[in-house]
Amino acid sequence: MLQGGMRTADVARAINRHVRTVRRLRQRYRETGRTADHPRSGRPRVTTPAQDRYIRILQLRDRYRMATTTARVTPGTHNPSISAQTVRDRLREARLRPCRPVVRQVLTRHHQQQRRLWVQTHLRWTRQEWQKVLFTDVFVSPGVMDGFVFIIEGMSVTPSRVTTPLLRSPVPPGHLASQPRCPRVRLPVSCRLDR
Repeated sequence: MLQGGMRTADVARAINRHVRTVRRLRQRYRETGRTADHPRSGRPRVTTPAQDRYIRILQLRDRYRMATTTARVTPGTHNPSISAQTVRDRLREARLRPCRPVVRQVLTRHHQQQRRLWVQTHLRWTRQEWQKVLFTDVFVSPGVMDGFVFIIEGMSVTPSRVTTPLLRSPVPPGHLASQPRCPRVRLPVSCRLDR
């Protein structure tokens, strides 16, 4: 429009912009030959390309390394340390995934002893003895439902009376309580099997 001979005010009115904006665009076009914005640096990165490679190499060497651990050992360019989120971002750029810590109950010495005792007790069991065991997610105690249940058949609980598939089957509390010949042994909370 400006090259066609229109006045600056007319062009501003036509494109619904301020006159100063049109003047600035005309000036930029004279200087650079285009009206696009100059490339900007953006926010400065906390890590250098060398540090980005270092983060990537650390993750490739140890796939189970957490982002927080990597952040602790990687110095930043502006700050003495970088955040774990920065490490996650750099790994995502490199198409890698950091390991996330598992949240679970901390095993105390007592838990370890209980596990060891349970294993020693059941170590020599035969296949026939294990076939008499029903594992479920339900533990029936007076008014309490938690953890695994370990039922030794001697036995009036039959698979036909347990309504769902054998492993992780919810057994109705009244059903087990009504079985006097079915001794129940509770596994300690620390003895839960990984699912």
